[in-house]
Amino acid sequence: WALNQNFTLIGSKGDRGRPTYTKQLEDNLFEPLLPKTRQEFESGDGGETFGSSNSPAKMNAVHSSSALSVNIFQYWQKINQVPSIASACGLCNKRNKYPESISFEQRYP
Repeated sequence: WALNQNFTLIGSKGDRGRPTYTKQLEDNLFEPLLPKTRQEFESGDGGETFGSSNSPAKMNAVHSSSALSVNIFQYWQKINQVPSIASACGLCNKRNKYPESISFEQRYP
């Protein structure tokens, strides 16, 4: 899909490695990260949004599960329809039938 959009792909070490990473994070997302979503990923332990001079961020990978979750769930958070998507995905448990928010990259003790 990335090549169909004419995005340049790079390897996990820039010029080295299989070219499966977008150069820019935004190229791997349907819409930019909301400030709250970005803060949650930056506060997490996964290093999803931080790359280095010779290595792209994990979320830049076209196979990134974090990018996939943002592409699916952030939109529903933005339009205040979390209960709709949570119910459709079967994510509601019996005690929490209507979740009000979605959190990304949370730390747990």
